[in-house]
Amino acid sequence: MSNKVSIIMPTYNDSNTIIRTLTSLLIQTYKNWELVIVNDGSTDNTATIINDFIDENHLSHKIKYLYQENQDQLNAIKNGLNYAKGEYLYILHSDDLLPNTVFLQNCVDFMDKHCNCDAIIGDYIIIDKNDNVTNIWKTPKYRKKRRIPGHVLLKNGGNIYGDVAFHRKKIYEKYVKANYLDWNTPFWLDFSENQVKMLNVCKMKFPILKYRLDGTNYNTNEIGKHNVLNGELRTMTNIMKYYNIPLFRLQQFFYNLFRRRYIRNLRLSPYIPLIYFNGEQKGKDQILDKAIKRVYPNGYSNNLWLSSLVTFYSKKSDRKIFVEEVKTEDVLIGSDLRKFTKLLFEGSLPKIYYMLFDEMKNGFNTIVVKSDKMKSNLEDIVKFLCIGNDVKVIIRKK
Repeated sequence: MSNKVSIIMPTYNDSNTIIRTLTSLLIQTYKNWELVIVNDGSTDNTATIINDFIDENHLSHKIKYLYQENQDQLNAIKNGLNYAKGEYLYILHSDDLLPNTVFLQNCVDFMDKHCNCDAIIGDYIIIDKNDNVTNIWKTPKYRKKRRIPGHVLLKNGGNIYGDVAFHRKKIYEKYVKANYLDWNTPFWLDFSENQVKMLNVCKMKFPILKYRLDGTNYNTNEIGKHNVLNGELRTMTNIMKYYNIPLFRLQQFFYNLFRRRYIRNLRLSPYIPLIYFNGEQKGKDQILDKAIKRVYPNGYSNNLWLSSLVTFYSKKSDRKIFVEEVKTEDVLIGSDLRKFTKLLFEGSLPKIYYMLFDEMKNGFNTIVVKSDKMKSNLEDIVKFLCIGNDVKVIIRKK
């Protein structure tokens, strides 16, 4: 019998925690699972620990171990997805824990009975470096309402339901991979059909994860913060193509009131009203500027991408620009965000990016190229730079 649940575990230098993570899986009452571990270029003894654990527990038939050069966690998950064979899919990072011994059983029982549910979410149990429970992050009730993506825009692109879920794998491969893995936008939002759609997600009463928060997490370092911002800005620009929220700052003020500490405990956020119109958002540059300054309160003029992005949206232009060459190896997508951030900070991005940064400061809405391949490459690049909804790429007429 094939394994019903596939678990993908990206890992990077988590030798201090990975045994505890693996053990939280091993003690599950539900046994019909497989685990795909993707070592994303760890430089510690993670590989030895994993292989020893597999041998000592005789798990070579249930655990597949892969190694790749460091490409960041989204690419590690994409790699692992190629080997996942189960009906259901769960992503478990190697510094987190499954919340209890019956977690997988509870998830499978629910999904088997609710065939219209694409994924299930739940609260996060927050733990410290010693696995002590320090807090609980209460995930809002999931409501598939037209206004909810507008709430994401009011939250500056932040994911209001979190990244962790127990998925139906066929839905993950069809929708989540493209939106979350390829482009680093919330898994429950789908932008693939020139509109904003929400997946059918169910909120559980049981927790979805024990999440380790010890001050060394991904979003607490400079590269990590920039990468998170990258996904948030792409989410915002995607939503702003279809939502026009009048009196944006005023509505954002009231939305944030409901998210303050004591009011938030009432779990009213899914019911917050929103006034909006179908169509493109006004004042995109000001909205993006404010969102960026939450991360960089002292300004961001030294960041070529961010400063060019805001300037681009401040200038409406019908200008065409011409690109003579773009190499396929220069194309970066959402799952390559760490590489982009590193090269950006080093000032060593491929030339095409600096050319586009210069052009963005003058405004344009059309890129003219010479071939279908160049068109595809440029479409990916402008999508990554968060201007793809406002720029079309066309092939030069012979």
